Amino acid sequence: MPTPPAPGAEGLVLHLGMPKTATTAMQHALRAAAPALLERGFDYPPILGGKNASAHHDLPLGMLAGGEAAQAARQTLLRHVRRSPAPRILISSEGFTNLFRPGRLQALLRLVAKLAALRPVTLVLSLRRIDDFLLSMYLHQVKVGTVDRDVDAYLAGRDAWIERFFAAIAALREAGTARLETPVYRGAGFLDTLWPVLGLTAEEVALLPRDTRPNAQLGLKAQTLLMGLPVFAARAGVTVPSRLALVRFLEDNPTLFQGEIPRFDPMPPARRAAAAHGVHAYAEAFAADPPPAWPPARLDPGLITPDDLARLVDAGRAAGVLRPACATGPAA
Repeated sequence: MPTPPAPGAEGLVLHLGMPKTATTAMQHALRAAAPALLERGFDYPPILGGKNASAHHDLPLGMLAGGEAAQAARQTLLRHVRRSPAPRILISSEGFTNLFRPGRLQALLRLVAKLAALRPVTLVLSLRRIDDFLLSMYLHQVKVGTVDRDVDAYLAGRDAWIERFFAAIAALREAGTARLETPVYRGAGFLDTLWPVLGLTAEEVALLPRDTRPNAQLGLKAQTLLMGLPVFAARAGVTVPSRLALVRFLEDNPTLFQGEIPRFDPMPPARRAAAAHGVHAYAEAFAADPPPAWPPARLDPGLITPDDLARLVDAGRAAGVLRPACATGPAA
């Protein structure tokens, strides 16, 4: 297994994700401390940020778009790498995993080769159990209101995605132009493992702000409520001024619903695909984990009882995250 570069070692780190491996907390902390880090020779540059200036999402977005957008994004990065006086540079976006597909992976490999001609390159891809990752992605999209399908419909076709994912990891490793590191995400405390892999010294980590709010996974009843929020709001005679505020309220009140089910797992691990492509770090990391329960519990509207709804309305109105339907103001 490759040895991670020593903290403080010169070079360029391209952090690829995966999503849902503390990436947002990591990027916000680095952006907040970027000026202080730059004084110590660690460059987390304010480029390619788009709407989210904490990360470098415009690079994979441009490469996905292709054509002039891809060329502009690549040139922005290459120009910065040539000009930066800092011995260490970090570029981060979980959007790079969207390039793990035919017609786009080769573009990523070519970019890595160009970067490697300028500086030593380390690719960092945090591994999370695939079943847990897909569940987390699904529930996150339920939270923010971008999916209204049952988990079975959401997971349709994911076997092909899993195969492409591990094939891409193998291609990145076998290209030979960059070191590939695959730290294993295990939830709380993972960033303490990740910082040195990204090249930060202990003194530099001490400069980073700490995110004290956990990214809690909501229980099954809370997720069911969010999946059918317009229907439940109409039934309860309330409006929702801010979906995000309601999500935060549910995260802060995990015992609001009686008989809450804490979590569910939708599919078995991806050990077979990982082994087929020689991604042994994945198989080794999760070999001792018990298989997830099958079949999973469902986001079933029948889970929300009248008592659950009454408790939600009372607590939600008191907290200001719900309003009577007759009140004015924007609704979710």
